[in-house]
Amino acid sequence: MPNLYLLTLERLLNGLLSKSDYVYGGFTKERTNLVLYVDPSFKGEDWSLDMKKELMCSLFLDLPIGTFHLNKFDDYYLLANKEEKKELEQYDSIIYDGKQRLATILSFLRGEFSVFFNGLEYTVDNMHGLSLVMLLHRKVLIYETRLEKREELLTRFNLLHGITD
Repeated sequence: MPNLYLLTLERLLNGLLSKSDYVYGGFTKERTNLVLYVDPSFKGEDWSLDMKKELMCSLFLDLPIGTFHLNKFDDYYLLANKEEKKELEQYDSIIYDGKQRLATILSFLRGEFSVFFNGLEYTVDNMHGLSLVMLLHRKVLIYETRLEKREELLTRFNLLHGITD
């Protein structure tokens, strides 16, 4: 049975990043390499820099940025996908819809691009600590499944994106 709930961006990012990584340690700006597990089966179109900046502006304006679809790993999933078990064990979940949005947020947090908003240029390094915390504590909608096989996830992804065989 799927779950629908709200989660902060920080918790979402930390749940999808390698367990050895974290987004931010409290109010400090200690960044790690922020590696997101990306399953090549769930590949959407690459976003342009303008699209990335628009997403960040939406976050700054506190606009909804859509639902993130996750599949929570459990022993059944890992057993059904033995060939990937070692790689997948270091993560809690896999994202099968919302990867581009999440990758954009990570890219901004890594300092890979800046955003002009209300006449000012914002980077992760020039944002005040409180602004950054508010961004990371922004709540997003999560749709979480516990599908057991990669094929089930791929079917779900294709349905969400209107992809037919």
